Amino acid sequence: MNQHQSNIKFLEFIFIILFFVNPLHSQSINLIDENTTVRVLIPEATVSATWRSSLNFNDDSWMTGTGGIGYGSEYDQFINIPVGDKMYNSSGTPDKSCMVRIKFNVTQEQILKARKLMLYLRYDDGYALYLNGGLISSNNAPGSPKYNSLSTGEHNSGTEPEEFNLIYNYLYEVYRSAVSILRVGENLLAIQGFNLSADDQDFLLNIKLVLEIFGEPPLFESSNLPIVIINTNGSEIPNDERIIADMGIIDNGPGQRNEVTDQFNGYNGKISIEVHGSSSVSFPKKSYNIETQNALGNNNNVSLLGLPEENDWILYSFYSDKTLMRDVLMYRLSNLMGRYASRSRYCELVLNGEYAGVYALLEKIKRDKNRVNISNLDADDIQGDSLTGGYIIKLDQPDPNNDFFVSAYPPYPSSGNQIRYQYHYPESDEIKEEQKQYIKGFIDAFESTMDGPNYADPDNGYAKYIDEDSFVDYFVLMELCKNVDGYRLSAYFYKDRDNKGEKLHAGPIWDMNFSLGNAGYYGADSTKGWELDELSLGTLIRSDLTLPPFWWEKLVREPQFANRIMQRWQSLRSGILAKNEIEDLIDSFADSVMEAKERNFKVFSGPGDAGTGFWVTPKIFYSFNTYQDEIDYLKQWLNDRMNWMDENLPLLTGIGENYINNIPEEFSLRQNYPNPFNPSTEIKYQIPTAGLVSIKVFDILGREVETLVNDTKEAGYYSTKFDGSKFASGVYFARLIVKTTNSKPVVKTIKMLMTK
Repeated sequence: MNQHQSNIKFLEFIFIILFFVNPLHSQSINLIDENTTVRVLIPEATVSATWRSSLNFNDDSWMTGTGGIGYGSEYDQFINIPVGDKMYNSSGTPDKSCMVRIKFNVTQEQILKARKLMLYLRYDDGYALYLNGGLISSNNAPGSPKYNSLSTGEHNSGTEPEEFNLIYNYLYEVYRSAVSILRVGENLLAIQGFNLSADDQDFLLNIKLVLEIFGEPPLFESSNLPIVIINTNGSEIPNDERIIADMGIIDNGPGQRNEVTDQFNGYNGKISIEVHGSSSVSFPKKSYNIETQNALGNNNNVSLLGLPEENDWILYSFYSDKTLMRDVLMYRLSNLMGRYASRSRYCELVLNGEYAGVYALLEKIKRDKNRVNISNLDADDIQGDSLTGGYIIKLDQPDPNNDFFVSAYPPYPSSGNQIRYQYHYPESDEIKEEQKQYIKGFIDAFESTMDGPNYADPDNGYAKYIDEDSFVDYFVLMELCKNVDGYRLSAYFYKDRDNKGEKLHAGPIWDMNFSLGNAGYYGADSTKGWELDELSLGTLIRSDLTLPPFWWEKLVREPQFANRIMQRWQSLRSGILAKNEIEDLIDSFADSVMEAKERNFKVFSGPGDAGTGFWVTPKIFYSFNTYQDEIDYLKQWLNDRMNWMDENLPLLTGIGENYINNIPEEFSLRQNYPNPFNPSTEIKYQIPTAGLVSIKVFDILGREVETLVNDTKEAGYYSTKFDGSKFASGVYFARLIVKTTNSKPVVKTIKMLMTK
């Protein structure tokens, strides 16, 4: 193509951007969310059918609350209104159902602009849902439900909700007008939940209703950020295969304005593109994998936005993170600690002529001299030292395109779950059998050592297999941000050849959007507690298919390793993790997107609005009104988290000779270990003042089964053991009560699981 043809093509592309655009964007409005008031009844007799159709039905005597309704430990994270005392009966009778009424408002403009009416529902076991009296959706529901009807089938809810577009009539497979099912003003959603039996161990209704409407996009002419313009030439971007597209980048340098009409000067050529992510593929704002290509369609290593040359990149959307920085902030901290993580550059995206929001251009995790700098492993490297590296493996969601090997050890004793190490480099379709067997054998040897009695031996223990400092830094980063996916998802490891460093390294870190207080489950929003404990030992995660390997818990509590963590933490706290340093870093990211965020949040949900996708968002987020609210929360959360780690890292091993005589600052009953257990487990607790201490164990029905402690104790750290050999498998509760002379009794409770 000559220069004249290139200029014509560029002008045609700009014409499309400026004039041939779709003027409509989708905006999301939460009609029902975790903060919406709900009315709940567990009926004892027939209820008038008007309960599901009339706004004027008298429900004053019904229970009132917000959030999910149900019972059962596996659903604790979703339940705000417990109904187990009213629905559950160990005798199996009488049968009960659950009726829920929720009122919400819609304007005429919203109804007329309705694009989708999305129901996000978690349920166990059946339901019938009515909107203004009409049956809209149901599953496992009897034909004519009665007040005591049971579910017609079993259905266990997963972590993610099921999605239904209520404007789509699934029975007749046609779309219906929102006008036909919504009213201007006040509306009524009624849902009846059905359990499998009266003695069923769990029940759940967790509802969110989101109206997606068409709205006007912002006028986008220029930005202080680089502008990325992609044209797919009329093709939809799939999430399971790549398509070819054109991409141009406008980057006039720091401090310069970038106009959408400027010439492409950062890139101008072909790419392949697909939707990036797993659970995030359903978000309205997508992330994308892109590959830069030459005219022949081959990989083309180029530098984009000043990042080192490569051909694989990610345009990351930040949809679930309204600070627009959690991922890039954690990657930058990793870089500052001397650990490679993806470098990033902010940009704004125009996709097929439409403004698509603020993005970060990220480096994909790859073996490369500028990324994961390990030896190239060719197909003929199947013996000798060349066979020993380099490798990249990961723990992640199951992927049919990724081969894996299974650990010989479950994530916790008696678990039926598997730990699956996926091959990342070489890729599954390139790695040779000898290479598979080598890296599997290496991990097997490491895990076998960790399972043995001499795992801490300085010569033949874990230190023989792992680069300790990289594992220390990984632990520090995961715990600093309480990454709910840490240790178990997007968890990478790499190993170079023996002659270049024979040990396994932890990292690079990846996928940090549900961190730093941005997830309302598995304890991730609290600034207290070790996330590793919650993900490894917590009862709520037991139903999850992805858990950390067993050796993480043993490793971080081994005294020498724990001492390394403590020394590293103290060094970081006087440097890059000092309060002023980390807040300056947050401010620098916020300043970068200060202008662009306004455009982004006109198109996509902003502060105070979790948007569609219905991830479990901490309740405090719904109180935010501005971007500054998000930033203030992030700073405060981090400061509180670092202060907690300052106080608790010395106690990580449970022995801490330099600290064992310290007086605790608060009452605490720690999660038992191991948990689940068979048949015995250890329970640690601490009291900051002398008092009468009682620890009793109760079964799931609230019956006391054993007293472990009943004595006066001085302030300090203590532990006791519970031997469950004479009891049946199941859920038990340990309750600590401390009576002091100067205050009310302190009560702490933990949930324990015994599996035989």
